[in-house]
Amino acid sequence: MNIGQLKPNAAGVFLGKIQTASLDLNIGLRAVESRNPAAPKFDVMVRSRSGQFLPIGGLWEKTANNGAGTFLQGQIDDPSFDAPLSIALFGQDDGSLNVAWSRPRRRMARGFGDLGAQDPANDTFDPGEGGVGSAFASNKSGLAAAA
Repeated sequence: MNIGQLKPNAAGVFLGKIQTASLDLNIGLRAVESRNPAAPKFDVMVRSRSGQFLPIGGLWEKTANNGAGTFLQGQIDDPSFDAPLSIALFGQDDGSLNVAWSRPRRRMARGFGDLGAQDPANDTFDPGEGGVGSAFASNKSGLAAAA
């Protein structure tokens, strides 16, 4: 779902808005100057109520799975958010960037209830059984030795 758009100003700086039912942010992108290949390509800056731009996230350049191009991906976060907001920015023919958001997919994970019938014998831990538990059973090995 598109939640915003950024356009380059006369100086080539991308400025725009992110708007949702609960957010109305004026944002800009600041290029990151770094030799570190793991550094983000841009800092995401938000205009505060006082008019200052403050950093709220970073964007990394990614290659599309089909190899057909690149896009920017990252997160923005603020103490007023319930959780960080994952965003992706995609270049448009007019030179603007569309800001897209999608809810993270839940992993198909098995819960404890899906492991089959419960056996009361599995509800206890006996360090004498061997395996991982026995390595931590005495004061001479495992975590107790490190303390």
